[in-house]
Amino acid sequence: MSRKGSVIITLLSLLSMTGCNYPVRDYSTVRLDRMGHDPGDTLEFVVDIVDSLSTYDISFGARVDKSFIYPTIDAELLATTPDSILKRYEISIPADIILHKRGKTKVSSQNGVYDIEWKWKEGVKVSSYGEWKIQMLLKGRGEKIKGIHEIGINCEPNERKR
Repeated sequence: MSRKGSVIITLLSLLSMTGCNYPVRDYSTVRLDRMGHDPGDTLEFVVDIVDSLSTYDISFGARVDKSFIYPTIDAELLATTPDSILKRYEISIPADIILHKRGKTKVSSQNGVYDIEWKWKEGVKVSSYGEWKIQMLLKGRGEKIKGIHEIGINCEPNERKR
């Protein structure tokens, strides 16, 4: 084998060992009981991050109907990294349908059901690749939370910051 051939094989081997996989979009969603959930109910998501060298945009999607009467879906996020490190966040997903109709948030609707997409963070550098387990604890206002059909989390490569 020529010297040039062995250098190329060595470089390819090094690249494969460093985890330089091309990042892919991963989306995890949970369907909810339309009759309602109690405050404190926990939704669980798993997002597979294949490249810890890239940056990611993280957004939440929600499908709500007119019976959801609050301006936000409030929750506490508990994210467990593949190395078992726990990270905690408070989020408020905008869910005011009237504001959406004015074009302030990405939304589409059909038959009184609204699909909302809210970009939470851009250009996030993750600490490790692998399965991230995310628990979302719904916060309430003292009564059943109604009108949410599903909630999802989207983790997408940020091509501008790669």
